[in-house]
Amino acid sequence: TMTDLYGPDIAMQKSTNIVIHQPGDKNIPPIHRDSPPSSNFETVVWVPLVHCFKTKGLMVLDRENSIRGTELLLSDEKDSKSELDKFTDRYGENVDMNFGQVLIFWGPLLHDVPINMESETRWSLNLRCKNIFSPYELVEMPEYYRVLKLSPLSRLAVDLEKERFARDLP
Repeated sequence: TMTDLYGPDIAMQKSTNIVIHQPGDKNIPPIHRDSPPSSNFETVVWVPLVHCFKTKGLMVLDRENSIRGTELLLSDEKDSKSELDKFTDRYGENVDMNFGQVLIFWGPLLHDVPINMESETRWSLNLRCKNIFSPYELVEMPEYYRVLKLSPLSRLAVDLEKERFARDLP
């Protein structure tokens, strides 16, 4: 459950991103990780709206290979981009998913949305979730996230803070 993953106090990205890639569309993000600017304490929730397979899917690297790949990603060497492409081709895993399935992965993992070379358009949603009280990086509450769920104790504390704030207003 979400509570098992994030704890009882959950924040969710305010707006869900819809991503559409037609066959052959080269307007895709490069191989990347979401952290930073996002928090190491958040996950990406990826929801395909169609059957995603081969180049119509998403490619992710496991933790160990993400660490090795990040060294290439951050390298200033002129061949680092082609080396990263070779590395992710070798160690990345294309995720085969059906409509209605959900992939939740850790934001610091390297991932890639390949050029869709299949005959159908890739449609997917993505958003980020985290524990409300975990550290934030460049994207913060309440600009980027909204409260999805609060524990009873946190609800009491938030209500008390609201009362204190209301008393302090002129």
